[in-house]
Amino acid sequence: MSVTVALFLAQERVASEREELLSRRFAPNASAMDTSITIDTEIQQHDKLQNANRAMDDLLGSASGILGSITKQGITMKGAHRRMLDVINNLGLSNTVMRLIEKRSTQDRVVFFGGIIVTLIVMYLVVRYAL
Repeated sequence: MSVTVALFLAQERVASEREELLSRRFAPNASAMDTSITIDTEIQQHDKLQNANRAMDDLLGSASGILGSITKQGITMKGAHRRMLDVINNLGLSNTVMRLIEKRSTQDRVVFFGGIIVTLIVMYLVVRYAL
């Protein structure tokens, strides 16, 4: 019996809620601002994200171009290095001859600067004792 009473009370409640909803008169809101949705901040955020996306695309494009350029320069430099080695080998210069040339250039540099120092000393002494 309690189940029947509970079922009856539930049906009564549903009927009263339905009647209340059907008899209610709906009116527009007092001000239009109550129903407006402000999405300006979301639009601004969306625009900023689009700008950041475009900037990243531009950055990736320029980075790709730079990488291609560097790769091309590396290939060019490898070719120049290979040609230089071919020229050196064609001239018959071996590593020992190249080392002798480098040693000679170092010795020539020492002799040159030593000569400059000796010349400056001689010129100083001439000026000092001649005048």
